[in-house]
Amino acid sequence: MARVHHVFMTAFTATPFGQTPVLEINGKQTHQSAAICRFLAEKFGLNGSNDWEDLEVDAIVDTFTDFRQCKNVVLEVE
Repeated sequence: MARVHHVFMTAFTATPFGQTPVLEINGKQTHQSAAICRFLAEKFGLNGSNDWEDLEVDAIVDTFTDFRQCKNVVLEVE
């Protein structure tokens, strides 16, 4: 069990704010899954074709984030 704890703590302290997922480019790390998805979508041409479509995509991503947060609140109450 000590080995598992050591591996976890090594990974935890090596990531920004101890969070995953992590995107590393040229030795720089960042976290937050929605931000990573937006970055990669822009980089590979998978974002909207105009500002309005970008806004709609962001709204969908943020809605899923809201759903996940609500689920976590419900599970904590039960």
